[in-house]
Amino acid sequence: LSASHKAQQRFIASASHALQTPVAALLSQAQVLKNTSATEADCRQFVVSVEEEMRQLTRMVGSMLSLIRMESGELERSQRVTTLNDPLVAAVDETRPAAAAKGVRLQLTLPDPEQSAEDPDVVGDAGLLQTMAENLLRNAVRYSPPGQPVEIALEVDDDQAVLTIADLGPALSDAAIRSVFEREPQPALLDGARRGDGLALAIARTIAELHEGTIGVRNRAEGGAVFFVWLPLAGRRSETAE
Repeated sequence: LSASHKAQQRFIASASHALQTPVAALLSQAQVLKNTSATEADCRQFVVSVEEEMRQLTRMVGSMLSLIRMESGELERSQRVTTLNDPLVAAVDETRPAAAAKGVRLQLTLPDPEQSAEDPDVVGDAGLLQTMAENLLRNAVRYSPPGQPVEIALEVDDDQAVLTIADLGPALSDAAIRSVFEREPQPALLDGARRGDGLALAIARTIAELHEGTIGVRNRAEGGAVFFVWLPLAGRRSETAE
């Protein structure tokens, strides 16, 4: 009970800090405009900043609500067979504007149907799977240097669909690798700025586990990190159940 209470307190503190950051940024910009002779260009830039910060806040609040609903059992995945191609392509399309604004290239590789004996079909919820992929993509874009690519690949390996998202951002320490999917990773455990808000990656892990999959991360030899998700194929899982 004590550990649960402390974890809850850390989560509330982490969420509060995450929400305060964009609000403080907007307040600071508004005060500058109020106390200076703002030009039309300054006002337009402020409107752009407000729009981006509001989008970030909307994603953040949505992430919090999704995490609470999933962990309380209110949000369950559907039992439909769905191909991972569709939610992954949708996630890339949703992330592309943010990547383009930063000069990051998204390189997507899907399974070649002529070379793969299996389709990347899983039993699950396409909407949740898109959220999982989008959260991982936004994390990669956020910490990628401008002008560098984020490589997204989906392939079939035996009885699993394997999704990998690789970037050239800062590496993670061993402690960070163990804690990066927690809801409130401790800043002292993480290298550089790869902390995120502590929620998006936690939600990605929850969705993967909800689909009986696993998620992980490792550093790349050439620099950066690669996040990967393994999900059981629909046909293979049915055969196992029988």
